[in-house]
Amino acid sequence: MDLLEDMKLLELATKRLQSEDLTVISARDIFDEVLVDFPQLENRMKGDAKIVESVNFESAIVKIMSGEERTLTSEERVAATRLRRNPEVPQPQSSKKAQRTRNPSQPKTKPNVGRQKRTRTNS
Repeated sequence: MDLLEDMKLLELATKRLQSEDLTVISARDIFDEVLVDFPQLENRMKGDAKIVESVNFESAIVKIMSGEERTLTSEERVAATRLRRNPEVPQPQSSKKAQRTRNPSQPKTKPNVGRQKRTRTNS
């Protein structure tokens, strides 16, 4: 390819990326098509490029929009939790110290901190 052809291909991709009805999966497809002709851009345009803020989030979005939600990894599932209709929010785990000091069958109580209450006597 010559320089003019390269510029035309990149211009076409750029215009497609500016489409009002562009979806994340369509953008990913455009990037993948550009990489076929311009593999030197891989470090900037791949789904796991350093420039991608959250690789797991991007990968999850592409899988969800492709109807492949069942193939999500646990990391992708967590990254996209807020976008799911019925999110399975991971429960925070207790600290090991709390697990050692409290019997799960006992109710939670506040620690006894400070002085005990004094009762007033009328003398």
